[in-house]
Amino acid sequence: MDSEWFARKLAQPDVRSHSAAAIFLASQGSDGYCHVEPMLARCKELDLSRNDFDKYEDMLLLSGTRAIAQIVRSVGYDEANQLHR
Repeated sequence: MDSEWFARKLAQPDVRSHSAAAIFLASQGSDGYCHVEPMLARCKELDLSRNDFDKYEDMLLLSGTRAIAQIVRSVGYDEANQLHR
């Protein structure tokens, strides 16, 4: 997977594309750092007060948070970086 593929998937309007990107983003390590902010934005778009997520929303939330954690872990936690808080 290349950086352009992730950018295209995250730019799509559908949750299915976002969840596909989230699943594969965790394996990118520090190379995926440029996608952390857009992935976080996609996860924040979900209404967490609901409890009836469809399978793609569920995959986005679970895989997206896992991917973000893996990437931050691979680059090292930096307290000064707003994204790491």
